[in-house]
Amino acid sequence: MTTDALFFDDIKEITTEKLYQYDIGQKLKISGFDINENTEVHFKSPYSKIAKIATGTLNGSSLTVVIPDEFLESAGNGKVWVCSIDENEVTTIRTINIPVVERAKPDGYVSKADGSYRKFNKEIADLNNNKANKEEVSAEISKAKSEAITAADSMLDDYDKTQVQPALAKKADLIATYNIFDFNSWAKGLQSLTTPVYSGTLNKVDYINKSISFTTTKSGGYTNGWTSSAPQSMRIAVKPNTNYSFSWAPSSINCGAFVFLNGTNTTATRFELKKGSGSFTTAEDTTYILIRFDYYGVGFFKVSEIMIAEKESIYLPNKVAEGVTEVANKVSALAKATQSALNKKYDSSNFESGTGTLAPTKDIYAGCEGSFVYAKNGNIVTVSVNITALPSGKNYIQMSGLPYAAKIESKLSSFAVYSTANKLINIRLDGSWIYVSSTDKFAEGEKINFIITYIIR
Repeated sequence: MTTDALFFDDIKEITTEKLYQYDIGQKLKISGFDINENTEVHFKSPYSKIAKIATGTLNGSSLTVVIPDEFLESAGNGKVWVCSIDENEVTTIRTINIPVVERAKPDGYVSKADGSYRKFNKEIADLNNNKANKEEVSAEISKAKSEAITAADSMLDDYDKTQVQPALAKKADLIATYNIFDFNSWAKGLQSLTTPVYSGTLNKVDYINKSISFTTTKSGGYTNGWTSSAPQSMRIAVKPNTNYSFSWAPSSINCGAFVFLNGTNTTATRFELKKGSGSFTTAEDTTYILIRFDYYGVGFFKVSEIMIAEKESIYLPNKVAEGVTEVANKVSALAKATQSALNKKYDSSNFESGTGTLAPTKDIYAGCEGSFVYAKNGNIVTVSVNITALPSGKNYIQMSGLPYAAKIESKLSSFAVYSTANKLINIRLDGSWIYVSSTDKFAEGEKINFIITYIIR
């Protein structure tokens, strides 16, 4: 089956139709922009830290690439990046989100989706069709089974040696499903930076007690490694649309910490926490976060006991949790029930309201002006738009600035409203942009008012 990824206009990121977990042999057809033979496609399955590189078949202005089977082994939001290759440069030019729907694993499915179970079945069928001697067929089948079992055992042994045993050897104060912060990985990434501390110096990284200390030369110094260019080891994998608690033990409460969703520094993707604790909520497309610690004083500052966990979870260090699993589970269940009750009581925290202005997207649309008032509840937003000026003599404009980007499907539909000149005007949303068009040219002083409710991307 081939899934289409068609880009319209200058859109840089889209979401395709959903695929199902454990499907194999799937293809992705990418089109809608300039594609050449120097194009790579990087596939990252949900919760994976590594993207698998694939190339495809170029057919005119479209590129068809086989989706790696392991991409569909995990349910969730898969990411695909289309990259342009120029000698030693790799530039990401488009992003594709592929929802992977959870389903049961097929009987006989082999991990890493290398298709070997289907290949094995085909070899057996070929033997039955082509071998006249039944005993020879049986011997071939037994040999194939033995080779498959030996290969599987070797794969398991390699995985145990390269993945399981090293993970057990590290044994940091990480308890599965509780603290997702890997201090050792993050700290090594921090030490690898040319300038690990802005307006200061990194003093010490204590891997035993899981702490760092630095000295600032002026107020407002902070740790670096919070942008998307930071080392991969500093990225902290998270779930989308999930509320997390974040705490740390500072040497002074005159401090703060920032969380950046997908390493992006905008009002919508940045969270500021103060005095050693706080919380944040990931977005629908969030796959990882980057963090930084700020000291608002001058001189020595130390951070330890760093913890990031889902809000319904609790955290116990290894030295406490070992031997008390049953107690920990009971306390965790109690904490989850308490948090659920609090969420129901304080569901008003899901509400947000505000105002803003709209601006022309290009110089050719100069002369149009607008503003809006909005109210948001969860991932639904209602916006009252007031376009106060339209460029007379034209019949089409584009404006940007809506408080939240609408889902990609919104660009495929439109609606009509009456202007103050009693003319029908066509309105279409595209992300946070508004397209306004009319069969007649806009008149001097003509205005538009409308209210729209949509789902946030």
